[in-house]
Amino acid sequence: MTDIFIHQPDIYECEQFLPIDALARSERFLGELEVLKDLGYREIGGIKKISQVDAAISVGKAHLARLNSPSVGRVIYCTFWNDEIWTEFHCAKIHYALGLLSDVSVTNLRVNGATGIFMAIELAQAYVTANPSRGVLVIAADKIDARFVRRKFSGGLFGDGAASAFLSTQPVDHNGLWVSSAPQFEIDGRFYNLDTYEEDAAALHDASNQLQTRLIDGLKPNPLRSGGIAFLSQPGARFSQIESQSAFKHFTGDWSRRGYLPASGLLHVIADFLGDEEQTADSVVLGEASVGLQYAGVIGSLDRDQLTAVRT
Repeated sequence: MTDIFIHQPDIYECEQFLPIDALARSERFLGELEVLKDLGYREIGGIKKISQVDAAISVGKAHLARLNSPSVGRVIYCTFWNDEIWTEFHCAKIHYALGLLSDVSVTNLRVNGATGIFMAIELAQAYVTANPSRGVLVIAADKIDARFVRRKFSGGLFGDGAASAFLSTQPVDHNGLWVSSAPQFEIDGRFYNLDTYEEDAAALHDASNQLQTRLIDGLKPNPLRSGGIAFLSQPGARFSQIESQSAFKHFTGDWSRRGYLPASGLLHVIADFLGDEEQTADSVVLGEASVGLQYAGVIGSLDRDQLTAVRT
């Protein structure tokens, strides 16, 4: 098995932070304001002056500049919202702006809602396994188009942001994760009635439980101490079996200031986790959920030797 590492993600620093009191007035959810404050929301990051793809380019440039002459074989641009796709050729723009070689492809991945970042990691891992001398830059970006999309949804708030991560066979120090297995994925054809587009809640719950059971079973041979495993997710993800296990410490990063970031949120959480000097977890599980889809996987370790026995 080829050893693959996720290097410390870079994050795009938003130009503005929008107080939720002002958002509540402008988007007319004053009745839910106190509930959101009780959940921990304070202000939401906003990208104001540039487009979504330009934010992705900015964080991608910063990431490549920080790495020591990385050999990039592929770039995956992961998004959730449409960003002026009728006026820009995003892949070509990213390729030119990052100064990539002519044989480096750029893929725009906009699928599966919030779980798209898992598909990006899975594709990146497959590429690096097949091409161990070259790495993959994963860039994810979110920017709300105020003309069409409101920031308020269900029990949370969408924010703006961008982040990047580099996957390669080049070992990293404590500012990175060793990839032990590809992300696990669950979807079932019973999720949707294609005539009415209604979600089958029972099938979703059943598949989610199967996925979580498989993950927990995969961790049983691992001799980690209780509390030695961090479960990283965005706050919208619900993995009840995993979260109820005493061995896991649930870590969601600084979501209350950023808001919910469908495409780039999980990379922000990884960056927060790796930058937290008080974290004591040895191993990392990532999880994300979207409507009808569940992704999770034991994909990282701060100490490679501690996770060699773990496979899911």
